[in-house]
Amino acid sequence: MSVPGDDDHHRTLQVHPEACPEVIDAAYAALREIVLRDESDDAPRRLAALMRAHRALILAARGVPPGPS
Repeated sequence: MSVPGDDDHHRTLQVHPEACPEVIDAAYAALREIVLRDESDDAPRRLAALMRAHRALILAARGVPPGPS
C-alpha cells in the first residue's frame, strides 16, 4: 500500500520501497539515535521527519489506510 509522500518517507529512513516492517523499525531506531546525539539546530526538524516517515511506512506495511494529515 502506498501513501502520499512514500518516496520521501523511504528516502528519509533510507530504506527500499519494499522493505519489511522489521527493516523499517531498525532503520528508524538507528537514525533516531544519530539524530538524538546531534546538537545542531536542525535536529528537531530531522527527528520530526523521521517520526512521520516511520509512522507512515509502518502503518502502510500493516495495511492501515492513511488518516488525514
